[in-house]
Order: sequence, then C-alpha cells, then structure tokens
Amino acid sequence: FLSLTYREQGINLKSYYYWQRKVRRAAGEKLPMIPNIEHGIATTETKPVFAEIKLSQCETALPAVTLRLNNAVLEIHNGAERSTIENTLQAFKSLC
Repeated sequence: FLSLTYREQGINLKSYYYWQRKVRRAAGEKLPMIPNIEHGIATTETKPVFAEIKLSQCETALPAVTLRLNNAVLEIHNGAERSTIENTLQAFKSLC
C-alpha cells in the first residue's frame, strides 16, 4: 500500500521516511512520560527491578528410557517427539 501511495503522489521515498521520522520524534517529545502499570510499560521515571530466577530441575532430569548396545547408548527424555523417537530407534536398530 505504501509503495503505491508515495509514487502516485510523486514523493521521493527517502523524503517520505525523513518526514515520517521528524513527525514521530515531534509527537514523542510532546507526550508526557507517565508509567503505564496496567500494561507493564517502563518509562524513564521507573527504576529497574531485578529478581533471581532459578533454573528448573527438568534441565538436569534423568532420561525416561536408556538403551545400551555394545558401545552405543540411547537416552530418551520425557517430552521427546514421537517422530524423533521412531527415527532414532530405527537408526539404533540398524546397529544390531
């Protein structure tokens, strides 16, 4: 839509973006800086708050299934996709 509009009006694309940038900056300067707590938008009037986030135990979870064959070991964790399990088992089976 934009590409047709500026061409139809005979406006250079660089000029269009230049004036768009100027208008947006001017509009932004006139807006008051008030915190919007409802939507969680931070402004320059608010101070950052940090909280410790602990890693979940699922990252170190043991595999649900472990298959061993000679020197090959196959571990399947909960949540693995069915297609991934099927393809891996086919590859593992070819080692037998």
